[in-house]
Amino acid sequence: MSDQFKIKSPSNLRLWNDINKIYTHEYSYNDNTLDYCESNLSKNLSIKGEMEYDKIISMTHEINVGMQGYYLNAYKKSVYVDQNNAADFYLKGCQGSAYMIYNANFYYFLLSAGLRIQYDRVCHSSGDKSYYRNDFLRFCPNVTLKYLFGKNNASSIEANITKDGGEIPFTMLSPLPKQVDAYSYSVGNKYLKPWKGYDANLSLSLRDELFITYMFTYGEDLINDLTYVEQDGSNVSYTKPINDGQEVRHCFNIGFNRQLAQWCLINLDLSAYWAKYSYSDVQFKDRGFEAYAGGTFNLPLSIRLLVNAYYISPYQRVEYWHNRSYGIHTKVVCPLFKQKIHLSLECRNIISNLNEWKTWDQKHSYESFNKHMTNGRLYNASIIFVFKSKEGLKNHQRSRSEEHTSELQS
Repeated sequence: MSDQFKIKSPSNLRLWNDINKIYTHEYSYNDNTLDYCESNLSKNLSIKGEMEYDKIISMTHEINVGMQGYYLNAYKKSVYVDQNNAADFYLKGCQGSAYMIYNANFYYFLLSAGLRIQYDRVCHSSGDKSYYRNDFLRFCPNVTLKYLFGKNNASSIEANITKDGGEIPFTMLSPLPKQVDAYSYSVGNKYLKPWKGYDANLSLSLRDELFITYMFTYGEDLINDLTYVEQDGSNVSYTKPINDGQEVRHCFNIGFNRQLAQWCLINLDLSAYWAKYSYSDVQFKDRGFEAYAGGTFNLPLSIRLLVNAYYISPYQRVEYWHNRSYGIHTKVVCPLFKQKIHLSLECRNIISNLNEWKTWDQKHSYESFNKHMTNGRLYNASIIFVFKSKEGLKNHQRSRSEEHTSELQS
């Protein structure tokens, strides 16, 4: 068996911990409005910890195990305009999870199978002495199978399926209102729960130059910020997150990158999607595409020129629509003094771009239309001094389910 199919990373143990304590106090006041927050006090204490351990069973088999946990204690207080009362919200949350991933190489086949078990508890109480507690237990498996072929095994076919769910949305649980402007405010929802779903991918890679991928995504109990209008005739609107979203998405992607010459590298990426959304009693479909093109050019004196361009077709989301958008960005990197200093000059938004977007509520009793012309170029200059360069540092790998969490949630 060749070395390419052997697991060569050593067994090791890794530990992380993170402790954050945040205190904020915000003030907002408007003489012409009532029932809005005049001041918002927030105190947060979060403790996170993680442990990972890799164990090599043989030259072609490896097991990764790990544990994660966190603890959150939060307090929020709001004082209302022209009222002699205040509202309080106490929140406590904890989570514990354990996962195991089995990796194996069978000649031209690579297999990765894992399972994560996660338990979450959410407790909170309000100033009215009401107490709420909810517990969540989730099992999240994932399987990936990859087949290598071609010269030097530079081509591959990969299939992956993952069942997963989102994290507890702690930042969206507080029901205390927060003023946005004179005619709008936002509130949280203390009964929110994590979304759940799964995604499946099938990809083909040819000589690390051409990439073709099909992705299917399904999610339910997705969190949507819905807009509501007060019924007192004040024309005041507010947003509130609700666990009522469902999404089915098909996406097809083609990517190409190639070194055309020693001084020229190009990247092309085309994506097309079809999606179906539903929330409350509303259903709608959306389809569109995105295009990206980039080039890296090596100029004399080790100067590099980077040019990027993109196009995004009009798209619709829950109570939101945006027109097409495009842009061109350039960047020049110049090394000086034997690569010790890197001078960078960047220009973004070279061409003007008219942004249009609309928002509305599900009853269509409220609609907002906005226009914004992006015609201001952004210039940026930076100088980087390299003290020491160290190569060969290997980053630890996370589970496939963790990698897909942020992708599905966005």
